[in-house]
Amino acid sequence: TAITTATPIQSTECFSLITPNDIINPIWNTKAGGNSFPASPGYGIGQYPPHEGPQNAFDLSVDTKYLSFGNDVEGDSTGEEGLHTGFYVTPNRDLSCAQGFYFTTADDFPERDPMMITIEGSYESNLTLGSSWNLIYNGPSGLEIDPGRKSTGMDKYILDEQWFASYRVLVTAIRDQGNATQYSQFHLVGNDGIEDNFQVGLKTTENDSEETTSATVEKKIKYVLRKCRRLVSTIKYSNVFQLFLRDLIQEYNNANGIKIKRSLQLDVRTLWNSTHYMLEAFIIFRPIIDNLFKNIRKMNLSKKQANNLTKLEMSSTCWDIVELLLKVLTPF
Repeated sequence: TAITTATPIQSTECFSLITPNDIINPIWNTKAGGNSFPASPGYGIGQYPPHEGPQNAFDLSVDTKYLSFGNDVEGDSTGEEGLHTGFYVTPNRDLSCAQGFYFTTADDFPERDPMMITIEGSYESNLTLGSSWNLIYNGPSGLEIDPGRKSTGMDKYILDEQWFASYRVLVTAIRDQGNATQYSQFHLVGNDGIEDNFQVGLKTTENDSEETTSATVEKKIKYVLRKCRRLVSTIKYSNVFQLFLRDLIQEYNNANGIKIKRSLQLDVRTLWNSTHYMLEAFIIFRPIIDNLFKNIRKMNLSKKQANNLTKLEMSSTCWDIVELLLKVLTPF
């Protein structure tokens, strides 16, 4: 029996970040770090067949596909057919962290399978500008070994934990020389939710077991670390925040004898010393971060961006846990 649906990876930690209801913007003649150029329905250069548009790549059906001609010139091979095409999308959710992806092949022409891709993330509002994008993946598509038609390739992982509102995916190489690139499904998997355990009320009582109390503490620590990483990533990878933060740092340095010379850094979650470094810088930046949230209205943010940023504000309890974690990690 032929499989007619493509089921995304689902777990408590990861799920498909892009849904069938999200608006997918097709692009061509676009490279990582460069401006986006919109593709249009049709059968010529920079186009895609009207019934094989980008929305098909997220409809959970392997019987449809997204096909893009790119720089295909009829009767004249350029070697660029189907390359530098793809899409960008702003999923209808808060900031998210992409942790991996996988492709499902189309129904025919294996030479059109994407072999190499780039993935970029953005927190900016103008997504046509190349400067709005930050490269988070550049490598194989997971289809290096042909799985067959209408079949799913290998999972690929994105190691850096960075939080973005939008994503851009581009095909940079295909399996063999063809007149287009095509794929049935693309799943970008990751997570997006932060549940503030302190606000929803994780409570312990005298009757709670030691195991339950330990689990509660663990949840709080995970929550705070996740919130720190998300905030650092949001600030580091947004031009708007970087410019505003620079002014706040200069203002703080001018008003205080102690100068901030460090920069915010994300940690490598398997290396505790890097987590210590991240938290240490985070504490140093506390007056700047607190001031940032007090001045949200002064930044040129959309309502959605402002709401997303507000959710990352650190409570006094969060700051206390950061300081305790820093003390625990210092000996290591």
